[in-house]
Amino acid sequence: MKIVTSFLRKARYLWLLLILISLGISMQAQQVVLQKRTPTQLKEFYQARERTAPQAVKQKLNVMRTEIKQKNLSYKVGYTAAITRPKNELFGEIDNMAAAEVLSIKERMKVIKLEPMHVLPGVTGIPSSYDSRDHGWVSPVQDQDGCGSCWAFAAVAMYESNYLKRNGVMASASEQYALNCSNGGSCGGGLSYKVFEWMVDNNKNLESRDDLSYVGSKGTCPGGTPSTNYYATSWVVLREDGDISKIADPDLIKPAIMQYGAVKSSLVASGWSGYTSGVLDGYPSNYSNPSSNHAILIVGWDDSKQAFLVKNSWGTDWGMDGFCWVKYGNFNIGRRAIVCVAKERLTISPMNRKTIKKKPTYKKRN
Repeated sequence: MKIVTSFLRKARYLWLLLILISLGISMQAQQVVLQKRTPTQLKEFYQARERTAPQAVKQKLNVMRTEIKQKNLSYKVGYTAAITRPKNELFGEIDNMAAAEVLSIKERMKVIKLEPMHVLPGVTGIPSSYDSRDHGWVSPVQDQDGCGSCWAFAAVAMYESNYLKRNGVMASASEQYALNCSNGGSCGGGLSYKVFEWMVDNNKNLESRDDLSYVGSKGTCPGGTPSTNYYATSWVVLREDGDISKIADPDLIKPAIMQYGAVKSSLVASGWSGYTSGVLDGYPSNYSNPSSNHAILIVGWDDSKQAFLVKNSWGTDWGMDGFCWVKYGNFNIGRRAIVCVAKERLTISPMNRKTIKKKPTYKKRN
């Protein structure tokens, strides 16, 4: 009897061990596969939509196409989901920040710096093109429809990309929770960094999207603490001087995308509502006194296009399944460039049952 009991106990432990190992392997292997239609499929999709477009939309597209032709711009427009929305539902970035607020952030950045940028194994230097989607580090495109909450969507998208890269599993974080609880702003506008600041300084975590879905308006912050492990350890402005009001250098943005999965940025999304393909251009950046009205996520680049790859928050029926190309040095892209570092998940080694924790991704200055 003792032999049978001992055997069953060992079998139960072995079965638990196999489950833990299986979970560990599946967590490491998990990747996000995004919708990605071919250029031909996208062209046919927008052509079909335009055939049934209201006359007002067709007239608006004619005006846009005339301007594109006259200015010899490099992108195409069509009947997107965003083209009929009012500006206050597309944009939501607060343009000006008080001088004291900017100075306070600069002082904060003096004690935090990025860890040395690492390229991928087998890669020498910074490649001429890169796409974080190829590594499964970009979460699905969302839609801020009905509210100027791009600042919350960009902040959550940045967090999700770093969480994916650090932990190998998907973080489905709630933009609605960031909107309701972070004091980062409202549907009338806000600032993404305040979401990161709220998370880090107050040890706050984001609710899951399944438990608090987006409703297109700001609501009351629910009581209690979410059951998720969606915490953050730090956030950093991608400029040596820590000036959040200025534009970051592409030579800092590119390696940061590789290191952290993506970079949150602000810009001026002028003329973007009808974009379907090509490279957005025609709006030279103002480096001395930049402005912005929209927050987005930079997830890659292509030097042959001279452009950054951007994830937007206007749904997948805009642009290239919710993404677009933005020409370097245009639209003030890179303004308020920030990376947020997600807290690492604690995992248990099934072999020795010890808690494993990786090194943090930032260091204190001496």
